[in-house]
Amino acid sequence: MLKFLRELTATIKTHRLSIAIGVSGWLLLILYLTYEYKAMAGLRGLIAHLTRIDPIFLTFHIMIFLAPVVSTAFAYLVSKKIELEAELRKHTEELIKIVEERTTQLRHYSEHLKELVDERTAELRAILVASMDAVINFSSRGEILMWSRGAEDILGYSEAEVAGEAFENLFPPEIREELRELIKKARIEGFARQGELKMRRKDGSVIDVEMTLTSLGKLGFTAIVRDITQRKQYEEMLKRSRDAYFNMLQDLEKAHEELKFAYNELREIDRIKTDIISNVSHELKTPLTVARGFIELAMGEANDNVKGYLKKAAEALDRQSHIIDDLVKVAEIHRGEISLNFEVADIENIIWEVVERKEDMAARHRVRIYVELDNGLPPVKVDVSGIKHVLNNLLDNAIKFNRIGGEVKVKVTNPKSGGYIVICIEDTGIGIEKQHLEKIFEPLYQVDSSTTRRYPGTGMGLALAKRMVELHGGSIWAESEPGKGSKFCFTLPVE
Repeated sequence: MLKFLRELTATIKTHRLSIAIGVSGWLLLILYLTYEYKAMAGLRGLIAHLTRIDPIFLTFHIMIFLAPVVSTAFAYLVSKKIELEAELRKHTEELIKIVEERTTQLRHYSEHLKELVDERTAELRAILVASMDAVINFSSRGEILMWSRGAEDILGYSEAEVAGEAFENLFPPEIREELRELIKKARIEGFARQGELKMRRKDGSVIDVEMTLTSLGKLGFTAIVRDITQRKQYEEMLKRSRDAYFNMLQDLEKAHEELKFAYNELREIDRIKTDIISNVSHELKTPLTVARGFIELAMGEANDNVKGYLKKAAEALDRQSHIIDDLVKVAEIHRGEISLNFEVADIENIIWEVVERKEDMAARHRVRIYVELDNGLPPVKVDVSGIKHVLNNLLDNAIKFNRIGGEVKVKVTNPKSGGYIVICIEDTGIGIEKQHLEKIFEPLYQVDSSTTRRYPGTGMGLALAKRMVELHGGSIWAESEPGKGSKFCFTLPVE
């Protein structure tokens, strides 16, 4: 063991120079990889850095990775040289021969290595020339050395036109000071990036670019230039759109506040109108009831002529009372005070009862009423008085707005889809123009609102019918053409 240690110590002393040389190459590689690992924030960044497509960096990395090999080979030669020097006196000729052989091998290896470097350099140049971004190499004095295909596409100059020209001439005069500062930063730090610059094309136009500068030491700099003119235009368009959007939002908020204020005012007006209708209707109802009572008493004592007059007066009072009932019900619905008494009922009985009550009115207007019912109509759960009121209003209109000798058809169907029945009242009257169909269910709306209108009414009947049908869970609509009559239909859920 001691003998081995003594021999090892002697070997280290003899070959300490060669060992130092061999270890230095590996130490240099390890230190470089450690430094770049920290600088590139991890293994991915280190790999991306080592595989970066750049002729200078690629050459540098090849040399770094070859350093251990070369240093080891050199250490080996030094070691051999030391051994040969020890035996120089005995093997001079042999040593010279060996040295010559090794020198020849190294020469061939160096030539082969140069060929590889030249090939890689040519490949990198081809890649850079074909790059869509502009890749420009310029010397430390600012003279353009290399001009990629991307640079030609972006700036319009061919490589022959710019070779040897000053790099800063590609920039407008007001930008050149900023460019010099960027080059200075790249020279000091090795790398510099500018998010936005302006460059001048061959045709004289100025474009927005993004540029990255990398210092190559004495070899100069590499500039990678990307045209961002279109992106800047999009950003400006986006900014204008965003400003317009915010302005629109402000306008909408202002309009919303104005509409909210107007809505509250309309609600207050509607409440006042409903209260007026309710109060006026109540006040009108009392004297009509009294007048009706006195007419009935007078009819018992009057002659036939007077009775005819009194009968007409009673009919007028009934019509007036019906109008007041509509007003009262509308006011109750608006205030939410109406209460419906739902019960299961036979729709046929309701239809016939209402039709029989309208026979006299139809006879006076010389209008005939027909009823058409599907077989086996299911019972409905309704507020009977409310549905009768709806039918009364629709039949009144069908008779009132009909022609002499006209017809009114009451039709009830039970669709196959089930769940509801459809009640339609169709007349052969004057009809309604299309622009009025969407408004006739609004309170107080009348197609003819003039004071000289031919047909009397308050415009509350259809509004009340619509609300009553909706309270039953149904819907109501109208179909009509001027001169061809009208058709009003509504649905009622079945029990």
